[in-house]
Amino acid sequence: MTLSEIHTQLVEYYELDTGAYISNHQGLIHLFDNYYVTKRSLKHIVEQRHKDNYDTDKAKNLFSDLFEIIQNNQFTIADNKDITKILIETRENRTVLAVAIIDKVQEKNIIVTAFYRSKKKLLKYLNNK
Repeated sequence: MTLSEIHTQLVEYYELDTGAYISNHQGLIHLFDNYYVTKRSLKHIVEQRHKDNYDTDKAKNLFSDLFEIIQNNQFTIADNKDITKILIETRENRTVLAVAIIDKVQEKNIIVTAFYRSKKKLLKYLNNK
């Protein structure tokens, strides 16, 4: 799926009520290389960022940043447990943080959430782990 198609899907989910049913919710959306997001996770990210007062443009920017970071392998793995990875990259005055579940059987990293955090909040988050 192209970034433009992801943006279109994101806007569609943004307009849905929280908890609304989506078809094929376990369908995988390929981001790049072995990184994916399920439709359910994409909707979850949209719902959570909506609660964080992200408008559609900021949500699109988040996915643009995430797509670019993964495509260009520009992230740092802040935590790499047996079943999860935390990817971090600082862009201008914001930090992109994403959590991926590692599917060892299918050899895929599936993004389950993503958000922007200030450096201060990010350090607090990492120190509380």
